[in-house]
Amino acid sequence: YLEGQDMWKLSGIERSVNLIARPKLSVYDFFVKAGLSDNYKNGVFNLSVTLNKSQAVKDFKQSLEVKIIDEFSGETVFRKKTSFADSRYLQFNTIIKSVRSWNVENPNLYSLIINQLDSKGNVIESIGHKIGFRSVEIRHGLFLINGVAVKIKGTNRHEHDMYTAKVISREGMINDIRM
Repeated sequence: YLEGQDMWKLSGIERSVNLIARPKLSVYDFFVKAGLSDNYKNGVFNLSVTLNKSQAVKDFKQSLEVKIIDEFSGETVFRKKTSFADSRYLQFNTIIKSVRSWNVENPNLYSLIINQLDSKGNVIESIGHKIGFRSVEIRHGLFLINGVAVKIKGTNRHEHDMYTAKVISREGMINDIRM
């Protein structure tokens, strides 16, 4: 069965690869939901963090510090620190008053910083991620972002070059547009 879905299937590594050594006790994964409430005025922040605690790690005196920094003003709008304790799962939830909401015309972003701290409060590892507070919904058959109807336009394009496979150059993209 050779169904290709209009896409060339190639084996091998297509992009650069980095190997990173991380602490035995560290953040395994995280999920952020940054929505809006109160007529799209206040930010609703929910963060779930999963740790990679293993049986080999005995020192649970470390902690996690979470910060949200407004990229426009540089102000820290949220900060909380919690110890790892005995759980592999940590939750952070808050309401941030009067956030600058994200939309296509004004892509206001905040920096989420997750710092892993040792027992003395020193940063062992720091993870950064950009977040935007927005509400996405379908109401009365309309696709809405922050309560405003959005019309989606676009084309379907699979990136493929006859010589470099899925590694596309700027010149190759421009050539495809011209064709």
